[in-house]
Amino acid sequence: MATNGRNRRLEPAYKQHAAVDDKRGVILDVEVTTGELNEGQHIVEQVDRTAERTGTAVTTVTADAGYAYGKVYGAMEERNIHAVIPTRPSRSARRSHSVAFGRTPRTTS
Repeated sequence: MATNGRNRRLEPAYKQHAAVDDKRGVILDVEVTTGELNEGQHIVEQVDRTAERTGTAVTTVTADAGYAYGKVYGAMEERNIHAVIPTRPSRSARRSHSVAFGRTPRTTS
């Protein structure tokens, strides 16, 4: 049985990427990938595939921060698609966020 660095059992992981027409509530495209692949690698191809299959121009794309990469924003801009994707917090913002929740750095004396 495979284990990770903490000696915990490893489980298979998958990600599901869906293109949905939210006006009609219809799923237009679904892609399932292994958990180790990055979301940003798939969204542009999925948007292009959806536009081709439906014969309709995609005008707006919404996604979570897992898709927030410059290449994704650039590809959407090239296609005149409005991308509604929140940016990722910076590392320093994540560190200060953990301090705000009561974690304080250890100091040695």
